[in-house]
Amino acid sequence: MQHFGTRNTNQMTARHFMLFGLIAVVTFSCSSKEYEIKDIINKIEFQDLHKAINAEDSLKNVALLPDTSFIVINGIVINFIKRTYGQEPDLGFYNEYYKDGSKNKYMKINEILDLTNSHLDSAHVFDIIHKMKSLGINDIVRSERDTLLINYRWDVSAMHGETGLIYSTKNIFNLRNQFGELEKIKENWYYFSK
Repeated sequence: MQHFGTRNTNQMTARHFMLFGLIAVVTFSCSSKEYEIKDIINKIEFQDLHKAINAEDSLKNVALLPDTSFIVINGIVINFIKRTYGQEPDLGFYNEYYKDGSKNKYMKINEILDLTNSHLDSAHVFDIIHKMKSLGINDIVRSERDTLLINYRWDVSAMHGETGLIYSTKNIFNLRNQFGELEKIKENWYYFSK
């Protein structure tokens, strides 16, 4: 009969404890991020942002690109630092957005905002961008099919998926194929992850 010593047992226990700790940290970080996103709808800054987006029918999309001098509004890529703009590429990596957003020079930002077919002025745009940055929101998509959907996304990645909140006055559980995991967290508000 083979006898296992206490040293091997202690080493195994230590390994199991470390593995359990690692799993707990990863699980807690995921749960913590999810909780933060779900809880953000109670923040006044988010409520103000939502009112601004909800009131602006002509605003279909606002995105902050990783190079924070670039944003996308309704299909127009704008570089506020270099004062350039261009059409949003159909699909592509960020460098294509940066290249297209650097094609044309502009003098006044309100001239470019007119191209976006939105009724936003520069003060309104900068207020929305400031709130998005402070809340960590990367992308807002507003669509109206059968009902108004406003999608606030924190993570937008082909490799890592998407997470965010959706506002809708109608039940959207039939859209699970589009949004993945859906959880109603408050009246008219859903958390999604895919």
